[in-house]
Amino acid sequence: MLTVEGAVLIHATGQLDAYLSTFNMYGEEISDPLIYVEITPRNKRVDIGESLKLNVEGIYTSKTVPISGDWFKVEGNQENRIDDCRNTETCEVEYETPGLKLVKTSVLADEELTDFVRIRVEK
Repeated sequence: MLTVEGAVLIHATGQLDAYLSTFNMYGEEISDPLIYVEITPRNKRVDIGESLKLNVEGIYTSKTVPISGDWFKVEGNQENRIDDCRNTETCEVEYETPGLKLVKTSVLADEELTDFVRIRVEK
């Protein structure tokens, strides 16, 4: 767990096999390994009260595809699940305080794969 003083951390977790040899929900066959996961958009600036839609993608050796995860807001060592963002490819977040916020996604495959994104919340 990453602890950052004065920051809010959003954490997404999900289950995904590292090697998929079946068809995904889009009808595409994926048989290569999952290399890493990525949250988009990257390094975004938003105003207080403005919502931001985040996406989680799985990066394979041959393609990039959306994946699902469970999303959490984490403050300090406490994780709070975002009920509307259970097992989803996207999650909308909104901040009520200014400052630098961090967002984390984590997908459990053969190993845990994570990614971080900075969000600057301005007045």
